Amino acid sequence: MKNGSKRRKSYDYLVIFFSYAILWFHSGVSAQNTEQNPSLFIPLGSYMEKVPLYIIHANKAENIITYPVSRYHTDPSLSLDCWRDGFDIIKDSDKFSCNRSVSKPIVDAARFLYSVLIPYGSYLDSCISILKTREMVNNEIRSFIYATCKNNPLTRGYIWANDRDNVIKQKVDVTDCPMDHLVNTNGNITCANEPKTRRQIVTGSYLKQRCFAGESFYNSDEDTLYSRCGSTEYHNNSRQLSNITECLDLGGDIIFRADELHCDLSSSAAEIAKIHTASAFIPAGNYSISCAKIAYYPCAGINNSGLLVAQCLTGIASDSNPPYTQLEDGANDCRMSDLGYISNINGVLTCDPEVIFSGDEPTQGSDLVDALRCISE
Repeated sequence: MKNGSKRRKSYDYLVIFFSYAILWFHSGVSAQNTEQNPSLFIPLGSYMEKVPLYIIHANKAENIITYPVSRYHTDPSLSLDCWRDGFDIIKDSDKFSCNRSVSKPIVDAARFLYSVLIPYGSYLDSCISILKTREMVNNEIRSFIYATCKNNPLTRGYIWANDRDNVIKQKVDVTDCPMDHLVNTNGNITCANEPKTRRQIVTGSYLKQRCFAGESFYNSDEDTLYSRCGSTEYHNNSRQLSNITECLDLGGDIIFRADELHCDLSSSAAEIAKIHTASAFIPAGNYSISCAKIAYYPCAGINNSGLLVAQCLTGIASDSNPPYTQLEDGANDCRMSDLGYISNINGVLTCDPEVIFSGDEPTQGSDLVDALRCISE
C-alpha cells in the first residue's frame, strides 16, 4: 500500500511538472471569442476567483488581460508582464492590478483543462466557468475547482450574464471530497455527506425529434423519463413518460409524436431505447469554461462510442438563451475517452482542430481514463 501511495504521489508531481513545463504551447483568446479561436489562455492568478472565466480576454501576442464589465464597457487592460515576472494578477473593485508582494507560478491555467480530470457532479447543472487545477499549497499538492454558480440552483433560468446578485464566483479546495459528492449549495460548491446519484438518460428516437438531450433525464425511483421538447423556451414544453423499464424490456423505442412522449413497440421502431448513466468525469476540453449542464455518457451515441451534452454560449458572453448541443463520437475522431480535446466553437461542441496531443504528454485522466470509456452498463 505504501509503494502504491508513493507511485500516486510521484504521478501527481509529474502532472504538475509537465503542466507547468508546456506553458507556451499555444496562445489564444477567451470563450467570448470562441468562434474566432477555440484555444484558451488563462494566466494563473487570484483574479480567477472573482471573475467568470468565460468573459476573460487574455492574449500573449498583445501582452494584455482584460474583461468586459458590461455590454458597453470594457475594463482597462493590464499588462501580462505582471504574470511573466511571477507576480499575482488580482481584481480590485472593477479593475485588474498587479500584486507584487505575492508570487505565483508562471502557469497557463488552461493547460489543466486536459491534464486534470473534472469530476461529474450535480454542480455542473448550475455552474459555468469550470476549471480544475492542481496547485502547491504549503509544500502539498491540492486540487481546486474554479467556478461561477447560481446562488439558487433549483430555479430555472440561465447563469450566463455577469449578474452579481445571482451568481457566486469561487475557488474551492476539493482534494478531500470523494467521488460523486460535489454539489451546488446556495451558489457554493460543497462536498455532500452522501454520494449523489449521477444523471441518467434514456436514448431513443425522441432525441432526434425536437427533444433536448441536455434537458432529458431518467428518474429511477419513479421509473419516469423527463424531457423538454418542441420549443427552446421553458414555457409549457416539459414532457414525461412513465413505466420506462417495461417499455425497454419489451424492446421499445421512445418517440415524440403529437406533442407527447410515447413508447413505440411497433415492428417499424427506429431504434431500441436504453438507459445510460453519466461518467464519473467529463472529457477534456475548454468547453467547460463556457458551457453548463454538462454530462458525458460513455456508452451512448453512435456505435456506443460516447455522447457529450451541454448548453453552450455562442460567441457573445451576454447570450441570454444559449443553445443545447451534443457531440457523438461515432468514428472516434474526437477521442473523447482518450487524447481528444473538445472546444465550444460558437455554441457548438466541436473536436478542436488546433489542439493535437502526443502520447507522451500528460493528458486528462491518463490514470483514470477507463472512467471515460464504455463499460457494459
